[in-house]
Amino acid sequence: MNAANKLRGWTQLDAGGDSTCGVAAGKAYCFGDAGGDYAAAVQMGTREDFASVDVGGGLHQCALTSAGVLYCWGDNANGQLGDGTTTDRSSASMVFVLP
Repeated sequence: MNAANKLRGWTQLDAGGDSTCGVAAGKAYCFGDAGGDYAAAVQMGTREDFASVDVGGGLHQCALTSAGVLYCWGDNANGQLGDGTTTDRSSASMVFVLP
């Protein structure tokens, strides 16, 4: 990998379990077992307003936008992503709040 392919400007980073995630230029990136097996940092979805990210238990991750909206991805066997399903997600999915 040459220097042109290296991401710079990380503003937040969290590591644990089998994955590492971080925020750079408002985008959430992960590598390891983060909704897929990624050997290099991969952008999780298309949003560009993430402020922070947390790897949780390692098999699922969540990120908070600058407006306070929560998105999660990864293993969802027990509904831990909070999107109203038990479907695993490979990119950021908005968390729903029940009325």
